[in-house]
Amino acid sequence: MKKIALLLTIFGLLLFTVIAVNAQSTLRNMTNALSTSLLTDTVTNGGTATINAHNPGMKQSTTILVTLTEISGTTAGTLTLQGSMDGTNYVAIMQPHLQTVIPTATATDVATQRFHWVLFNNPFNYYRVSWTGTGTMSATIAGKILSR
Repeated sequence: MKKIALLLTIFGLLLFTVIAVNAQSTLRNMTNALSTSLLTDTVTNGGTATINAHNPGMKQSTTILVTLTEISGTTAGTLTLQGSMDGTNYVAIMQPHLQTVIPTATATDVATQRFHWVLFNNPFNYYRVSWTGTGTMSATIAGKILSR
């Protein structure tokens, strides 16, 4: 009887460990394309900034959150989510069920704004958000990626 109780206890601990490991989430800051030490980039006027994230391995869902913060001028422009298998060749991410590009986001003239994209089954190893500004402006872009 004691052996059965011991076996059931060990089985319960193993099952809990497997569930806990599978439920873990990974939260990473997206880094600037030019330097892995920077967590933000700045867009000035019609310039382009990109922030990147390496997100290897199969995940059930991946959420990418981007925060824009106005420094001066009239914040504007278009944000595009892109994916890559090798970290060099990026493409616009498609919606598999529609075979259309995932919608872009449009920056507007407010002090701070956030955009997010949710992807399922982690289709790429690398992601980047590219922001091309318009008009006369200066603003920062920062991002985080959450996978589980």
